[in-house]
Amino acid sequence: MTKLVRKLITITEQQNEHLNALSAQTGMPVTEIIRQIISNSNDVNFKQIVAMNEVKIEEYMKLRASYKYYNYLFENATNNINQIAKHANTNRDLDNVVLDELSKIKQQLVEIRGEIDEYCKSNPFK
Repeated sequence: MTKLVRKLITITEQQNEHLNALSAQTGMPVTEIIRQIISNSNDVNFKQIVAMNEVKIEEYMKLRASYKYYNYLFENATNNINQIAKHANTNRDLDNVVLDELSKIKQQLVEIRGEIDEYCKSNPFK
């Protein structure tokens, strides 16, 4: 995978509005639009670049929706675990069965998080 380099650029408000409009119209993140423009600087018409990448845009939108859904699930799971931990700290009466189940859940969450991280690292949309 190519190493990414962070750059800080300054653009006008009109350029920012135009860039955000392109992002909204294409579904591509602003950073990906800029990368495509730079990579394809010989092509003058950006619409041609977008047309070549329609499949990638659709994949990106699905990936983003999946990411939001999994993020929602993780938030719910961690919220539930925090509620159980609060209960355990307050009442101090959880039995070993519950503790074993919590341990299994924690391990599954760690494995799922690792799989999602791996998938996101291998995905070209950052």
